[in-house]
Amino acid sequence: MIRIITLILCLAASTVFAQEKPYPGLFRSTPEEEGVSSEGLLEFIEAVEKEPKITLHSFMLLRHGKIIAEGSWSPYDCTNKHTLYSVTKSFTSTAVGLCIAEGAFSLDEKVITFFPDDLPETISPNLAEMTVRHLLMMAPGYSSEPNLTGEGNWVRAILAHPVAHKPGTTLFYNNTGPFLLSAIVQKVTGQRLEDYLTARLFIPMGIMETDWEYNPQKINIGGWGLRVSVESMAKLGQLYLQKGMWHGKQLLPAEWVAQATAIQNKHLPQWLKPGADTSADDYAQGYGFLFWRNRHNSYRASGALGQFIIVMPDQDAVLAVTAGSTLPQKELDLIWEYLLPALKSSPLPQNDEALNLLETKLSGLELPLPERKTGSKMAKLVTGVAYAIEPNDKGIEEVIFLISHDRCKFLMKTKSDRHEMNFGNNEWLWSDTARPGPYAVSWPTLNWPSLYKVAGVYRWKYAGTMEMVLHYIEGTHPQTYICEFEKDLVTIKVNDPLNGSNSYVLKGKMRL
Repeated sequence: MIRIITLILCLAASTVFAQEKPYPGLFRSTPEEEGVSSEGLLEFIEAVEKEPKITLHSFMLLRHGKIIAEGSWSPYDCTNKHTLYSVTKSFTSTAVGLCIAEGAFSLDEKVITFFPDDLPETISPNLAEMTVRHLLMMAPGYSSEPNLTGEGNWVRAILAHPVAHKPGTTLFYNNTGPFLLSAIVQKVTGQRLEDYLTARLFIPMGIMETDWEYNPQKINIGGWGLRVSVESMAKLGQLYLQKGMWHGKQLLPAEWVAQATAIQNKHLPQWLKPGADTSADDYAQGYGFLFWRNRHNSYRASGALGQFIIVMPDQDAVLAVTAGSTLPQKELDLIWEYLLPALKSSPLPQNDEALNLLETKLSGLELPLPERKTGSKMAKLVTGVAYAIEPNDKGIEEVIFLISHDRCKFLMKTKSDRHEMNFGNNEWLWSDTARPGPYAVSWPTLNWPSLYKVAGVYRWKYAGTMEMVLHYIEGTHPQTYICEFEKDLVTIKVNDPLNGSNSYVLKGKMRL
Protein backbone atom coordinates (compact mmCIF):
# COMPACT_ATOMS: atom_id res chain seq x y z
CA MET A 1 0.00 0.00 0.00
CA ILE A 2 2.87 2.42 0.83
CA ARG A 3 4.42 1.76 -2.59
CA ILE A 4 1.07 2.52 -4.31
CA ILE A 5 0.64 5.80 -2.41
CA THR A 6 4.22 6.79 -3.26
CA LEU A 7 3.62 6.01 -6.94
CA ILE A 8 0.49 8.22 -6.98
CA LEU A 9 2.35 11.08 -5.30
CA CYS A 10 5.30 10.83 -7.70
CA LEU A 11 3.06 10.84 -10.78
CA ALA A 12 1.14 13.83 -9.42
CA ALA A 13 4.40 15.67 -8.77
CA SER A 14 5.50 14.91 -12.33
CA THR A 15 2.36 16.59 -13.74
CA VAL A 16 2.89 19.70 -11.61
CA PHE A 17 6.57 20.03 -12.53
CA ALA A 18 5.86 19.56 -16.24
CA GLN A 19 3.40 22.47 -16.23
CA GLU A 20 5.86 24.93 -14.70
CA LYS A 21 7.67 27.42 -16.92
CA PRO A 22 11.31 26.52 -17.57
CA TYR A 23 13.86 28.62 -15.72
CA PRO A 24 16.59 30.62 -17.47
CA GLY A 25 19.78 28.89 -18.49
CA LEU A 26 23.35 30.01 -18.07
CA PHE A 27 24.58 33.56 -18.61
CA ARG A 28 27.88 34.53 -20.22
CA SER A 29 30.77 36.71 -19.17
CA THR A 30 34.45 37.21 -20.02
CA PRO A 31 37.27 35.40 -18.21
CA GLU A 32 38.87 38.47 -16.63
CA GLU A 33 35.54 39.83 -15.36
CA GLU A 34 35.13 36.60 -13.40
CA GLY A 35 38.74 36.46 -12.19
CA VAL A 36 40.10 34.01 -14.76
CA SER A 37 43.24 34.57 -16.81
CA SER A 38 42.73 34.31 -20.56
CA GLU A 39 46.43 33.55 -20.86
CA GLY A 40 46.06 30.65 -18.45
CA LEU A 41 43.09 29.27 -20.38
CA LEU A 42 45.07 29.46 -23.61
CA GLU A 43 48.00 27.64 -21.99
CA PHE A 44 45.61 24.89 -20.86
CA ILE A 45 44.22 24.40 -24.39
CA GLU A 46 47.70 24.33 -25.90
CA ALA A 47 48.93 21.84 -23.28
CA VAL A 48 45.99 19.52 -23.99
CA GLU A 49 46.62 19.60 -27.73
CA LYS A 50 50.24 18.57 -27.24
CA GLU A 51 49.29 15.33 -25.47
CA PRO A 52 48.86 12.59 -28.13
CA LYS A 53 46.69 10.39 -25.90
CA ILE A 54 44.32 13.19 -24.89
CA THR A 55 41.64 14.11 -27.42
CA LEU A 56 39.12 16.63 -26.17
CA HIS A 57 35.88 16.98 -28.11
CA SER A 58 34.34 19.92 -26.23
CA PHE A 59 34.56 21.79 -22.96
CA MET A 60 32.71 24.49 -21.04
CA LEU A 61 34.06 26.44 -18.07
CA LEU A 62 31.75 28.22 -15.63
CA ARG A 63 32.91 30.76 -13.06
CA HIS A 64 30.51 32.33 -10.55
CA GLY A 65 27.68 30.64 -12.46
CA LYS A 66 28.57 32.18 -15.84
CA ILE A 67 30.02 30.67 -19.01
CA ILE A 68 33.43 32.26 -19.51
CA ALA A 69 34.96 29.87 -22.05
CA GLU A 70 33.72 27.09 -24.30
CA GLY A 71 35.01 25.32 -27.33
CA SER A 72 34.74 22.23 -29.46
CA TRP A 73 37.19 20.49 -31.75
CA SER A 74 35.67 20.11 -35.21
CA PRO A 75 33.93 17.92 -36.27
CA TYR A 76 32.48 17.91 -32.74
CA ASP A 77 30.23 20.74 -31.62
CA CYS A 78 29.15 22.03 -28.20
CA THR A 79 25.49 21.79 -29.18
CA ASN A 80 25.64 18.08 -30.07
CA LYS A 81 24.72 15.36 -27.65
CA HIS A 82 27.71 13.31 -26.55
CA THR A 83 27.81 9.91 -24.91
CA LEU A 84 28.70 10.30 -21.22
CA TYR A 85 29.59 6.76 -20.19
CA SER A 86 29.77 6.73 -16.39
CA VAL A 87 29.00 10.44 -15.98
CA THR A 88 25.52 8.93 -16.34
CA LYS A 89 25.90 7.53 -12.81
CA SER A 90 25.82 11.01 -11.29
CA PHE A 91 22.50 11.75 -13.02
CA THR A 92 21.23 8.46 -11.57
CA SER A 93 22.43 9.56 -8.13
CA THR A 94 20.47 12.79 -8.56
CA ALA A 95 17.28 10.87 -9.34
CA VAL A 96 17.76 8.70 -6.25
CA GLY A 97 18.22 11.83 -4.12
CA LEU A 98 14.96 13.26 -5.42
CA CYS A 99 13.14 9.99 -4.76
CA ILE A 100 14.40 9.89 -1.20
CA ALA A 101 13.34 13.52 -0.69
CA GLU A 102 9.85 12.61 -1.90
CA GLY A 103 9.67 9.74 0.59
CA ALA A 104 9.69 6.99 -2.03
CA PHE A 105 12.33 4.97 -0.13
CA SER A 106 15.28 5.44 2.22
CA LEU A 107 19.03 5.05 1.98
CA ASP A 108 19.00 2.06 4.29
CA GLU A 109 16.15 0.17 2.65
CA LYS A 110 17.13 -3.37 1.66
CA VAL A 111 17.49 -3.97 -2.06
CA ILE A 112 15.66 -7.28 -1.97
CA THR A 113 12.47 -5.58 -0.70
CA PHE A 114 11.97 -3.90 -4.09
CA PHE A 115 12.07 -7.07 -6.20
CA PRO A 116 10.16 -9.89 -4.47
CA ASP A 117 9.42 -11.61 -7.79
CA ASP A 118 13.02 -11.62 -8.99
CA LEU A 119 14.87 -13.07 -6.02
CA PRO A 120 16.97 -16.24 -6.22
CA GLU A 121 15.74 -19.36 -4.43
CA THR A 122 18.43 -18.93 -1.79
CA ILE A 123 19.11 -15.43 -0.50
CA SER A 124 22.63 -15.18 0.85
CA PRO A 125 23.32 -13.15 4.02
CA ASN A 126 25.32 -10.65 1.98
CA LEU A 127 22.51 -10.14 -0.54
CA ALA A 128 20.00 -9.78 2.28
CA GLU A 129 22.14 -7.06 3.86
CA MET A 130 22.62 -4.99 0.66
CA THR A 131 20.97 -1.54 0.82
CA VAL A 132 20.37 1.46 -1.43
CA ARG A 133 23.26 3.15 0.36
CA HIS A 134 25.61 0.31 -0.58
CA LEU A 135 24.67 0.62 -4.26
CA LEU A 136 25.30 4.37 -4.23
CA MET A 137 28.72 4.11 -2.56
CA MET A 138 29.96 1.35 -4.88
CA ALA A 139 30.08 -1.16 -2.04
CA PRO A 140 27.41 -3.78 -2.89
CA GLY A 141 29.77 -6.65 -2.08
CA TYR A 142 30.27 -7.91 -5.63
CA SER A 143 33.70 -8.91 -6.92
CA SER A 144 32.52 -9.39 -10.52
CA GLU A 145 29.51 -8.52 -12.67
CA PRO A 146 27.06 -10.79 -14.50
CA ASN A 147 26.87 -10.78 -18.29
CA LEU A 148 23.88 -8.61 -19.14
CA THR A 149 24.18 -8.58 -22.93
CA GLY A 150 21.37 -11.05 -23.46
CA GLU A 151 17.67 -10.33 -23.42
CA GLY A 152 16.93 -11.96 -20.08
CA ASN A 153 15.74 -10.28 -16.90
CA TRP A 154 18.64 -8.06 -15.85
CA VAL A 155 17.41 -7.53 -12.30
CA ARG A 156 17.02 -11.26 -11.76
CA ALA A 157 20.49 -11.94 -13.19
CA ILE A 158 22.10 -9.36 -10.89
CA LEU A 159 20.33 -10.60 -7.76
CA ALA A 160 21.35 -14.18 -8.59
CA HIS A 161 25.00 -13.18 -8.97
CA PRO A 162 27.26 -14.11 -6.02
CA VAL A 163 27.77 -11.35 -3.46
CA ALA A 164 31.31 -12.22 -2.45
CA HIS A 165 31.85 -9.66 0.31
CA LYS A 166 29.91 -8.10 3.12
CA PRO A 167 28.30 -4.94 1.65
CA GLY A 168 30.05 -1.75 2.67
CA THR A 169 33.50 -3.31 3.08
CA THR A 170 34.98 -2.73 -0.42
CA LEU A 171 34.92 -0.29 -3.33
CA PHE A 172 34.04 -2.38 -6.35
CA TYR A 173 33.41 0.00 -9.22
CA ASN A 174 30.55 -1.49 -11.24
CA ASN A 175 27.53 -0.87 -13.47
CA THR A 176 25.13 -3.38 -11.94
CA GLY A 177 24.53 -1.32 -8.79
CA PRO A 178 23.55 1.83 -10.70
CA PHE A 179 21.29 -0.28 -12.91
CA LEU A 180 19.54 -1.64 -9.81
CA LEU A 181 19.08 1.95 -8.61
CA SER A 182 17.47 2.83 -11.95
CA ALA A 183 15.20 -0.22 -11.61
CA ILE A 184 14.28 0.84 -8.06
CA VAL A 185 13.35 4.35 -9.18
CA GLN A 186 11.20 2.93 -11.96
CA LYS A 187 9.61 0.40 -9.61
CA VAL A 188 8.47 2.96 -7.04
CA THR A 189 7.58 5.84 -9.39
CA GLY A 190 6.23 4.02 -12.43
CA GLN A 191 8.54 6.12 -14.62
CA ARG A 192 11.82 5.46 -16.34
CA LEU A 193 14.74 7.39 -14.91
CA GLU A 194 14.82 9.75 -17.90
CA ASP A 195 11.13 10.60 -17.63
CA TYR A 196 11.34 11.04 -13.86
CA LEU A 197 14.24 13.50 -14.21
CA THR A 198 12.69 15.30 -17.18
CA ALA A 199 9.86 16.71 -15.09
CA ARG A 200 11.90 17.52 -11.98
CA LEU A 201 15.28 18.52 -13.40
CA PHE A 202 15.65 18.63 -17.16
CA ILE A 203 12.71 20.91 -18.00
CA PRO A 204 13.34 23.39 -15.14
CA MET A 205 17.02 23.60 -16.14
CA GLY A 206 16.43 23.83 -19.88
CA ILE A 207 18.02 20.44 -20.61
CA MET A 208 15.99 19.41 -23.63
CA GLU A 209 18.17 17.06 -25.72
CA THR A 210 18.44 13.98 -23.49
CA ASP A 211 18.80 10.51 -24.96
CA TRP A 212 19.15 7.60 -22.52
CA GLU A 213 19.57 3.97 -23.52
CA TYR A 214 17.41 1.34 -21.88
CA ASN A 215 17.55 -2.43 -21.60
CA PRO A 216 15.15 -5.06 -23.01
CA GLN A 217 12.83 -4.50 -20.04
CA LYS A 218 12.83 -0.77 -20.93
CA ILE A 219 14.71 0.24 -17.78
CA ASN A 220 17.20 3.07 -18.31
CA ILE A 221 20.74 1.84 -17.84
CA GLY A 222 21.74 3.73 -14.72
CA GLY A 223 25.49 3.22 -15.06
CA TRP A 224 25.87 4.50 -18.62
CA GLY A 225 23.89 5.24 -21.77
CA LEU A 226 22.95 8.91 -21.30
CA ARG A 227 23.78 11.46 -24.00
CA VAL A 228 23.48 15.23 -23.46
CA SER A 229 25.39 18.32 -24.59
CA VAL A 230 28.42 19.70 -22.78
CA GLU A 231 26.30 22.65 -21.62
CA SER A 232 23.81 20.31 -19.98
CA MET A 233 26.70 18.58 -18.25
CA ALA A 234 27.89 21.95 -16.98
CA LYS A 235 24.39 22.73 -15.74
CA LEU A 236 24.34 19.62 -13.55
CA GLY A 237 27.69 20.63 -12.08
CA GLN A 238 26.42 24.16 -11.42
CA LEU A 239 23.29 22.77 -9.74
CA TYR A 240 25.50 20.82 -7.34
CA LEU A 241 27.83 23.78 -6.81
CA GLN A 242 24.77 25.86 -5.85
CA LYS A 243 23.68 23.14 -3.39
CA GLY A 244 20.64 22.18 -5.45
CA MET A 245 19.42 25.72 -6.12
CA TRP A 246 18.57 26.81 -9.67
CA HIS A 247 17.50 30.40 -10.33
CA GLY A 248 15.89 30.79 -6.94
CA LYS A 249 14.22 27.37 -6.78
CA GLN A 250 15.48 24.44 -4.73
CA LEU A 251 15.37 21.64 -7.33
CA LEU A 252 17.52 19.21 -5.33
CA PRO A 253 17.80 19.09 -1.53
CA ALA A 254 21.00 20.69 -0.24
CA GLU A 255 21.31 17.76 2.19
CA TRP A 256 21.53 15.36 -0.75
CA VAL A 257 24.21 17.43 -2.47
CA ALA A 258 26.29 17.37 0.71
CA GLN A 259 25.87 13.61 1.14
CA ALA A 260 26.41 12.65 -2.49
CA THR A 261 29.63 14.65 -2.86
CA ALA A 262 31.20 13.80 0.51
CA ILE A 263 33.43 10.77 1.05
CA GLN A 264 31.15 7.80 1.68
CA ASN A 265 33.67 5.10 0.77
CA LYS A 266 37.38 5.40 1.62
CA HIS A 267 38.43 2.10 0.06
CA LEU A 268 40.51 2.08 -3.11
CA PRO A 269 38.85 0.93 -6.36
CA GLN A 270 39.77 -2.55 -7.53
CA TRP A 271 42.40 -1.38 -10.07
CA LEU A 272 44.54 0.42 -7.46
CA LYS A 273 46.87 -1.63 -5.26
CA PRO A 274 46.97 -0.94 -1.50
CA GLY A 275 50.25 0.56 -0.37
CA ALA A 276 51.03 2.35 -3.64
CA ASP A 277 51.56 6.11 -3.64
CA THR A 278 48.13 7.41 -4.60
CA SER A 279 48.52 11.02 -3.42
CA ALA A 280 48.47 12.29 -7.02
CA ASP A 281 45.75 9.90 -8.22
CA ASP A 282 42.28 11.42 -8.44
CA TYR A 283 40.75 7.93 -8.38
CA ALA A 284 42.12 7.39 -4.86
CA GLN A 285 40.58 10.39 -3.09
CA GLY A 286 37.40 8.67 -1.94
CA TYR A 287 33.95 7.99 -3.36
CA GLY A 288 30.58 9.56 -2.60
CA PHE A 289 27.16 8.58 -3.90
CA LEU A 290 28.04 7.96 -7.57
CA PHE A 291 30.44 10.92 -7.50
CA TRP A 292 34.24 10.76 -7.20
CA ARG A 293 36.22 12.99 -4.88
CA ASN A 294 39.26 14.77 -6.38
CA ARG A 295 42.32 16.50 -5.15
CA HIS A 296 42.02 20.23 -4.36
CA ASN A 297 38.81 19.74 -2.37
CA SER A 298 36.81 19.13 -5.52
CA TYR A 299 34.63 16.34 -6.87
CA ARG A 300 33.53 15.02 -10.25
CA ALA A 301 31.14 13.01 -12.31
CA SER A 302 33.48 10.77 -14.27
CA GLY A 303 33.09 8.71 -17.44
CA ALA A 304 35.34 6.50 -19.54
CA LEU A 305 37.64 8.10 -22.10
CA GLY A 306 37.77 11.43 -20.29
CA GLN A 307 34.16 12.56 -19.85
CA PHE A 308 34.09 14.83 -16.78
CA ILE A 309 31.97 17.25 -14.81
CA ILE A 310 34.40 18.78 -12.31
CA VAL A 311 33.00 20.90 -9.49
CA MET A 312 35.47 23.15 -7.64
CA PRO A 313 33.68 24.72 -4.63
CA ASP A 314 36.75 26.63 -3.37
CA GLN A 315 37.06 28.34 -6.76
CA ASP A 316 33.29 28.63 -7.41
CA ALA A 317 33.88 26.96 -10.77
CA VAL A 318 32.59 24.08 -12.91
CA LEU A 319 34.34 22.43 -15.85
CA ALA A 320 32.51 20.07 -18.21
CA VAL A 321 34.53 18.04 -20.73
CA THR A 322 33.73 15.51 -23.46
CA ALA A 323 36.60 13.55 -24.94
CA GLY A 324 38.02 10.43 -26.50
CA SER A 325 41.12 10.22 -24.31
CA THR A 326 42.98 7.09 -23.29
CA LEU A 327 44.70 8.75 -20.30
CA PRO A 328 41.92 10.31 -18.20
CA GLN A 329 44.21 10.83 -15.19
CA LYS A 330 46.61 12.82 -17.38
CA GLU A 331 43.64 14.89 -18.52
CA LEU A 332 42.92 15.69 -14.86
CA ASP A 333 46.61 16.42 -14.22
CA LEU A 334 46.61 19.08 -16.95
CA ILE A 335 43.48 20.65 -15.49
CA TRP A 336 45.17 21.00 -12.11
CA GLU A 337 48.47 22.12 -13.61
CA TYR A 338 47.19 24.77 -16.03
CA LEU A 339 43.53 25.55 -15.44
CA LEU A 340 43.38 25.70 -11.66
CA PRO A 341 46.08 28.41 -11.34
CA ALA A 342 44.18 30.53 -13.89
CA LEU A 343 41.26 30.87 -11.45
CA LYS A 344 42.01 33.92 -9.31
CA SER A 345 40.20 35.14 -6.21
CA SER A 346 39.03 38.49 -7.64
CA PRO A 347 38.32 40.12 -11.02
CA LEU A 348 41.36 40.77 -13.23
CA PRO A 349 42.23 43.83 -15.31
CA GLN A 350 40.88 43.70 -18.84
CA ASN A 351 43.37 42.03 -21.19
CA ASP A 352 42.10 42.51 -24.73
CA GLU A 353 45.17 41.03 -26.39
CA ALA A 354 45.04 37.78 -24.40
CA LEU A 355 41.26 37.56 -24.76
CA ASN A 356 41.48 38.00 -28.53
CA LEU A 357 44.14 35.28 -28.76
CA LEU A 358 41.95 32.96 -26.67
CA GLU A 359 38.83 33.66 -28.73
CA THR A 360 40.74 33.12 -31.97
CA LYS A 361 42.05 29.81 -30.67
CA LEU A 362 38.63 28.65 -29.48
CA SER A 363 36.93 29.55 -32.76
CA GLY A 364 39.41 27.48 -34.78
CA LEU A 365 39.65 24.27 -32.75
CA GLU A 366 39.86 21.15 -34.90
CA LEU A 367 40.96 17.56 -34.46
CA PRO A 368 44.21 16.85 -36.33
CA LEU A 369 43.61 16.11 -40.00
CA PRO A 370 45.64 13.43 -41.79
CA GLU A 371 48.53 14.92 -43.74
CA ARG A 372 47.18 15.82 -47.14
CA LYS A 373 48.79 14.20 -50.16
CA THR A 374 48.09 14.75 -53.82
CA GLY A 375 45.40 12.62 -55.38
CA SER A 376 46.21 9.21 -56.71
CA LYS A 377 45.70 8.08 -60.30
CA MET A 378 43.99 5.09 -58.67
CA ALA A 379 41.02 7.33 -57.85
CA LYS A 380 39.93 7.46 -61.49
CA LEU A 381 40.23 3.69 -61.80
CA VAL A 382 38.12 2.78 -58.78
CA THR A 383 35.49 5.52 -58.64
CA GLY A 384 32.01 4.24 -59.41
CA VAL A 385 33.16 0.62 -59.44
CA ALA A 386 31.13 -1.88 -57.41
CA TYR A 387 33.16 -4.38 -55.40
CA ALA A 388 31.51 -7.64 -54.41
CA ILE A 389 32.55 -8.37 -50.81
CA GLU A 390 33.35 -11.87 -49.61
CA PRO A 391 30.93 -13.29 -46.97
CA ASN A 392 31.49 -11.68 -43.58
CA ASP A 393 29.81 -11.45 -40.18
CA LYS A 394 28.96 -7.75 -40.74
CA GLY A 395 26.56 -8.61 -43.54
CA ILE A 396 28.30 -6.29 -46.03
CA GLU A 397 27.84 -7.51 -49.60
CA GLU A 398 29.06 -4.62 -51.76
CA VAL A 399 31.02 -1.36 -51.51
CA ILE A 400 31.33 1.53 -53.96
CA PHE A 401 33.71 4.52 -53.90
CA LEU A 402 32.56 7.74 -55.59
CA ILE A 403 35.58 10.08 -55.67
CA SER A 404 35.59 13.53 -57.25
CA HIS A 405 36.66 17.11 -56.44
CA ASP A 406 38.35 16.23 -53.14
CA ARG A 407 35.29 14.35 -51.93
CA CYS A 408 34.63 10.68 -51.45
CA LYS A 409 31.21 9.13 -50.96
CA PHE A 410 31.54 5.63 -49.56
CA LEU A 411 28.61 3.27 -50.08
CA MET A 412 28.18 0.01 -48.18
CA LYS A 413 25.38 -2.34 -49.12
CA THR A 414 23.90 -5.17 -47.10
CA LYS A 415 21.04 -7.45 -48.07
CA SER A 416 18.45 -4.95 -46.86
CA ASP A 417 20.21 -1.57 -46.48
CA ARG A 418 22.38 0.92 -48.32
CA HIS A 419 24.64 3.10 -46.17
CA GLU A 420 26.33 6.30 -47.36
CA MET A 421 29.16 8.19 -45.63
CA ASN A 422 30.91 11.34 -46.86
CA PHE A 423 34.64 12.05 -46.56
CA GLY A 424 36.48 15.25 -47.45
CA ASN A 425 40.11 15.64 -48.47
CA ASN A 426 41.69 17.87 -45.80
CA GLU A 427 38.27 18.84 -44.46
CA TRP A 428 35.50 17.15 -42.49
CA LEU A 429 32.31 16.28 -44.33
CA TRP A 430 29.17 15.48 -42.36
CA SER A 431 26.46 12.95 -43.13
CA ASP A 432 23.83 10.81 -41.43
CA THR A 433 24.07 7.06 -41.70
CA ALA A 434 22.02 4.14 -40.49
CA ARG A 435 25.19 2.06 -40.28
CA PRO A 436 25.98 1.43 -36.59
CA GLY A 437 29.59 1.99 -35.67
CA PRO A 438 31.52 2.42 -32.43
CA TYR A 439 28.83 4.83 -31.30
CA ALA A 440 28.51 4.42 -27.58
CA VAL A 441 28.97 0.97 -26.07
CA SER A 442 29.93 -2.54 -27.10
CA TRP A 443 26.40 -3.83 -27.59
CA PRO A 444 23.14 -2.28 -28.83
CA THR A 445 20.10 -1.50 -26.70
CA LEU A 446 16.55 -1.11 -27.83
CA ASN A 447 16.55 2.65 -28.35
CA TRP A 448 19.68 3.21 -30.36
CA PRO A 449 19.14 6.00 -32.93
CA SER A 450 17.92 5.11 -36.41
CA LEU A 451 20.45 7.55 -37.88
CA TYR A 452 23.92 8.42 -36.63
CA LYS A 453 25.66 11.75 -37.17
CA VAL A 454 29.10 11.13 -38.67
CA ALA A 455 31.94 13.21 -40.09
CA GLY A 456 34.69 11.88 -42.32
CA VAL A 457 38.04 12.84 -43.86
CA TYR A 458 40.19 10.89 -46.35
CA ARG A 459 43.57 10.93 -48.03
CA TRP A 460 45.69 8.78 -50.31
CA LYS A 461 48.48 7.42 -48.11
CA TYR A 462 50.20 5.74 -51.04
CA ALA A 463 49.47 5.26 -54.74
CA GLY A 464 47.09 2.37 -54.11
CA THR A 465 46.12 2.92 -50.46
CA MET A 466 43.40 5.27 -49.27
CA GLU A 467 42.77 6.07 -45.61
CA MET A 468 39.33 7.22 -44.41
CA VAL A 469 38.69 8.42 -40.83
CA LEU A 470 35.10 8.49 -39.58
CA HIS A 471 33.85 10.01 -36.30
CA TYR A 472 30.45 9.22 -34.83
CA ILE A 473 30.09 12.69 -33.34
CA GLU A 474 27.59 11.81 -30.60
CA GLY A 475 30.03 9.14 -29.43
CA THR A 476 33.70 8.96 -28.58
CA HIS A 477 35.21 6.41 -30.96
CA PRO A 478 36.65 7.14 -34.40
CA GLN A 479 36.81 4.45 -37.04
CA THR A 480 39.56 4.16 -39.66
CA TYR A 481 39.17 2.45 -43.04
CA ILE A 482 42.43 1.49 -44.78
CA CYS A 483 41.50 0.63 -48.37
CA GLU A 484 44.18 -1.18 -50.39
CA PHE A 485 43.53 -1.49 -54.14
CA GLU A 486 45.40 -3.96 -56.33
CA LYS A 487 44.22 -4.65 -59.88
CA ASP A 488 40.58 -5.74 -59.52
CA LEU A 489 40.78 -6.43 -55.76
CA VAL A 490 40.22 -4.33 -52.66
CA THR A 491 41.06 -5.06 -49.02
CA ILE A 492 39.42 -2.81 -46.40
CA LYS A 493 40.83 -2.88 -42.89
CA VAL A 494 38.33 -1.31 -40.48
CA ASN A 495 40.09 -0.29 -37.27
CA ASP A 496 38.72 1.07 -33.99
CA PRO A 497 41.72 2.48 -32.08
CA LEU A 498 39.83 2.47 -28.77
CA ASN A 499 38.18 -0.93 -28.98
CA GLY A 500 39.95 -3.68 -30.90
CA SER A 501 36.87 -5.91 -30.88
CA ASN A 502 35.25 -3.47 -33.32
CA SER A 503 38.02 -4.02 -35.91
CA TYR A 504 37.56 -6.29 -38.93
CA VAL A 505 38.71 -6.88 -42.53
CA LEU A 506 36.66 -6.92 -45.73
CA LYS A 507 37.86 -8.34 -49.04
CA GLY A 508 36.24 -7.69 -52.39
CA LYS A 509 36.52 -8.01 -56.17
CA MET A 510 35.29 -5.74 -58.94
CA ARG A 511 31.98 -6.79 -60.40
CA LEU A 512 32.16 -7.38 -64.17
